[in-house]
Amino acid sequence: MTDSITGDVFIDELAMFLDSDTLMLSGVEHSIEVDLSSDLPLGMMFASESRSDNQSGSSSCNDNGHETAVKTILREKETKRRRVYRQKQKDERNALLCQVQDLTLTLEKAKQAELERNARQEEASKSTSGDDNVCVGKWKTLAVWEWESLCRAQDEQKRLQAAASAKAQLIKDLQKVIYKRIERKSLASNPKLSTTRPSDVVVYEAYLQELDTNYARIDEMFRTLAVSTMKETIGKMHRDSGNRKALNCTMSARIQKNSSQGKVGLSHQDIGRIMAIVDDVLLESQRRKRRHTNP
Repeated sequence: MTDSITGDVFIDELAMFLDSDTLMLSGVEHSIEVDLSSDLPLGMMFASESRSDNQSGSSSCNDNGHETAVKTILREKETKRRRVYRQKQKDERNALLCQVQDLTLTLEKAKQAELERNARQEEASKSTSGDDNVCVGKWKTLAVWEWESLCRAQDEQKRLQAAASAKAQLIKDLQKVIYKRIERKSLASNPKLSTTRPSDVVVYEAYLQELDTNYARIDEMFRTLAVSTMKETIGKMHRDSGNRKALNCTMSARIQKNSSQGKVGLSHQDIGRIMAIVDDVLLESQRRKRRHTNP
């Protein structure tokens, strides 16, 4: 124990000596302090030191006081530097000790786990005998490990299912909100349905168009018939013309009657347009009659 302490002290002194910036050389009568950080050669430093020793006898008291002050400052700096170095070494030693303690605890835990595992294996091997029993113990250990893995997987599956259910419910709620907004917008954008009855103008125009088609077919038949039947057809046309005039009068009366009673939403422009169509039909029939009478 004493040898180890002495060795540590010697190593500390050697490290401080190597880290120091000054070199103390002991002479016969006094010591010589050399600044290693200086760029001057050692010969010049020793020569300057010898010259200073020769001139020391003739120097004044002020020079002696100045040298003493310089030495005191250098000694204080060296003491401070050594203190800082020792503190640094102490901090590093403490950090290493803490690391050793942590590693020791880790090693002890690993050893304890190994011992427990060996104990379980020994118990499994003791509960059985022979080679088959050893295999059974191994399979039992493997089954226990698989069962633990299955339990962990089931717990994870339950957690994921709960998260998925929560997300699905959130999506459904958002869909309901979106559908409600779409319905509101569609109801607001749709125009109000008309409550009035449709106009009869379209019906009347369809009737007149059908009449024109029938008269066109009749004209085609006239062109295909012989000349001997022309007179009979002309008489029939006169009768049809009279019937058409009666139809025109009847339609006009019906339109006016419905307009006065408010049953048909027709304006004066619509009534005038219908009357103009009827007049055109009558004029066309008259022209056809003239063509047949004056071939």
